[in-house]
Amino acid sequence: MDKITHEMRVEHWKPIIKACNSSELSKKQWCIQNDVPEKAFYYWQRRIRQKVLKPTSELNLPQTTTNFVQLQPAPLMKQQPISENNAAATIHINNCVIKLSETASESFIKRLFGALTYVQ
Repeated sequence: MDKITHEMRVEHWKPIIKACNSSELSKKQWCIQNDVPEKAFYYWQRRIRQKVLKPTSELNLPQTTTNFVQLQPAPLMKQQPISENNAAATIHINNCVIKLSETASESFIKRLFGALTYVQ
């Protein structure tokens, strides 16, 4: 297929693909209702995506340089070890004991409980 024919077909399929993707129907249902061959729809959708998502090396863009900035980690706060007296919660699993302070963040506790689901 020559380049002009290909471009004309791409322009023909763009509004079809947009209409299908903006529909609340599944792609299969939309294609049936609009008499669009499903295989052709997926073929042209893939071709158009490949054209849009070309690697930058194929787009003839000017080369840019990447600048890096070294970030210094924030200083860690010195924390007191958690004892039985100042633990907000204590979890016993098998032979392990986990003590949580009141300063433990909600996201940390969620991650901890997620990890505990894998403990046997």
